[in-house]
Amino acid sequence: MFVIVTISAVIGFAGLCYFFVPWFYGRISRALLAHRVRKLGALVLTFDDGPGSRLTRPILDLLAEHNAKATFFVTGRKLAGREYILREAADRGHEIGLHGYHHLNHWKVSPWRAINDIVQIKKATDAVLGRKDGVYAFRPPFGNLNLLSMIYLLAKRIPVIYWTRDFGDTRRFDAWLAANKDGKSNEPEPILPIETSGDVILAHDFDRTETAVDGYLLACVKATLDLAKKNNLRILTVSQLLNVKD
Repeated sequence: MFVIVTISAVIGFAGLCYFFVPWFYGRISRALLAHRVRKLGALVLTFDDGPGSRLTRPILDLLAEHNAKATFFVTGRKLAGREYILREAADRGHEIGLHGYHHLNHWKVSPWRAINDIVQIKKATDAVLGRKDGVYAFRPPFGNLNLLSMIYLLAKRIPVIYWTRDFGDTRRFDAWLAANKDGKSNEPEPILPIETSGDVILAHDFDRTETAVDGYLLACVKATLDLAKKNNLRILTVSQLLNVKD
């Protein structure tokens, strides 16, 4: 009986560590990220799940109008046929990050599959950009890591980047649509305004079935850039945020 109880306790503790340690790491990382971005008075725009054949280029054009650079966390399954869009983003001076090849939730797959997914997207991104062992930050899909994928990223010295504010463009945006029935507005406001002291913004540039979300997202980006200018925020990429001196 003692042996059975001991084994159960060990398994339970291992399972707790497998999920809790990376969850706690994520919470601490987000808190430190928020402290740093607001201490520096910076705005960091990040886009996940792309590239999108319909939305990524308008985002690039809007950023160019504001002389702003962003970080695009690419998903491998979205690359086929859109490699030229990723290259264009890089050629325009934007930073490329990794978001997994198959956009796997690391809590719901084996650790080996999660790690292999990271390896796959790194190789695919290098191939598209013509790089050899390129340096990229990683954003966990759904914000989740497991213990072994976290250890792998730390061992490889791959920065893990979360966010401090979500535009909400993957959720319902009925309130915005109700105010802008044609999906357009002369002076749109983001539903979630940024902190005037700084934020790391999470947005998504993949193509949605509902095309009106494109207008919502572009409205959020434009209004946020305008607000950043008004409040004299420094617009940085992820690597600039991590490396800039306080």
